[in-house]
Amino acid sequence: MKVFNKGERKSGKEEWEKTKILREKKPEGVIYPESECTLIGNYKGRYALFSPYGGKSIYELFYVLPPNLEGLEGDELTDAIEDAYEADWDRYEAEQPVDRNKHLLPDVLAALEVLKGHVRKMNEMGIFHGDLADGNVVYDETTKTAKLIDFGYMSAESEGSEEGSIDEIIRKLKKLEPKGGSKKSRRRAASSKRRTRRRLSSRSR
Repeated sequence: MKVFNKGERKSGKEEWEKTKILREKKPEGVIYPESECTLIGNYKGRYALFSPYGGKSIYELFYVLPPNLEGLEGDELTDAIEDAYEADWDRYEAEQPVDRNKHLLPDVLAALEVLKGHVRKMNEMGIFHGDLADGNVVYDETTKTAKLIDFGYMSAESEGSEEGSIDEIIRKLKKLEPKGGSKKSRRRAASSKRRTRRRLSSRSR
């Protein structure tokens, strides 16, 4: 969910023109702006947007607790949405995720490594996202892929590659892994140790 003040978002025509290069060069790992979001409400000049595609942003997966809005309307509904958004943001700023979806970590981290390569190639095309953060990276559990959304700050210039932004997202997520790493990484480490022991044993014969 994304909540913002009226007027904060660029007009559809302006964003369509600005992101023309995306449709022309077609970089991988991108969800194009025309399918980006669906307006589901307008409460006192504030808008709530929900992603219509199959995935959720990294921010939504690990930092957001969906509010219970059942039976609320008018000002109460507005206040509940704003309170939930602020609580989620406070958790994110403090790097204190909610205790859920951690089973997805190995696949999410693998998908982000692939996305990092797509970002590098996109930057080489002269396309820079401009706001590459975990709220703008969507993970799809069905396809196990990560893609970029929200190109409102896109530009043809940058101080350098945006791969580092993906590395920062990975750094935060790795803090969520159980002590000693994920089950997958522990299995890999154990397997590597067994192979090393076998090699050493064969050499000593």
